[in-house]
Formats: sequence, structure tokens, C-alpha cells
Amino acid sequence: IKYFKRAKEVNPSNYVSYFNLGNVYAEIDNFEAAFENYNIALQYANNKSEIYNALGTLFQDVDNFDEAIRYFNLAIEENGLNPEIYVNIAVVYQKKGENNLALESLLRAWELNKNDITVLLCLANAYATVKEYIKADYFYKEVLRLDPQNYSALVCSAIVCTETCETEEAVANLKAAIEIRPEQVNAYILLAYKI
Repeated sequence: IKYFKRAKEVNPSNYVSYFNLGNVYAEIDNFEAAFENYNIALQYANNKSEIYNALGTLFQDVDNFDEAIRYFNLAIEENGLNPEIYVNIAVVYQKKGENNLALESLLRAWELNKNDITVLLCLANAYATVKEYIKADYFYKEVLRLDPQNYSALVCSAIVCTETCETEEAVANLKAAIEIRPEQVNAYILLAYKI
């Protein structure tokens, strides 16, 4: 914090110092200081998308979902080509129970980067939440195509396979998950119910 403050003193119109200081304050849960520094950064930044995205995350963290959505939408207006923003707003929509809006946002993120594992995993989880298991399974398989060792995708895919009566595939995925992370108990417990 000391060095970011010093950087502000050296160049008070450089938004990066305020933005980074805001990030540090957000990390230590000092909402007011983070909000203040992000707002000062907005005064000096040419591209405000990254700052709006950080503000959206800040408001999401304190469960002020309407403000989070407002800031994420401002970030999208500034730069609609960043998949991370669409994932962030989708998380908020899911927390509000607005699953269709969450799926729309995640599909937009996917259009921007079809090989982003975070986007694919979020899409799969979102489809599983609304019980669209075939679509969920498709996206879990896409994650596993790109990252065959993805523990989360293996376990979640196994759950979806159970819902679609593909017990053998579920068991195979759970066994693979155990090989990858033998210290995790979730796969063991799920496997106990499948055998």
C-alpha cells in the first residue's frame, strides 16, 4: 500500500496507481477505500472498462447485485470484447436467480472465446443448474477436451451423466477425478453412491 500511495504522489494523474491501490483495498475487504480509489482512477483513465469491471466485482462481493450489474454493463459498453466481464455479470445474474440472463451472458463470452476453460465450465454449470443436461454435458466434454485433467469438469460431468442415466461414464469420470486428486473427498462420496 505504501508504494502505491507513493506512486500516486509522484504522478497524481496516473490512473494505474489508483486502480492498483483499489485492488489492494478490495483484497483486504476495505470497500470504502477501494471504491474511492477506483472512482479517482475513473477520472484519469481513457479506457474505463477494467475499472468498471473491478467496481462490479467490488459490489458483487458485498451482495449489492444491482450496482454490480450496473458497473458490469458500463464495462461492457466500454469494451464488449472481454469475456471476463460477461462471466462476472453472469455470476451475479445466477445469484439473483436470473438464469436465462446468466446463460445469455455466458453464451456471449463463449462467442468471444470458445476455448476459455472458465467460460466453458461456467456454461456447463449454468446449463446443469437449469437441468439442461445434454447442453451441460456438451460443455463439460469441451472442458475435458481442452484439459483432460480438470477435476471439476470430471466430477460435475459425472453428476450430469447420472441425471442422463449414463452410469458407466459417470463412474469412469469419478475414477479419473480420484486419480487426479486423491485427497478430495467429493469424488469418493459420489462414487460410493454409483457402485
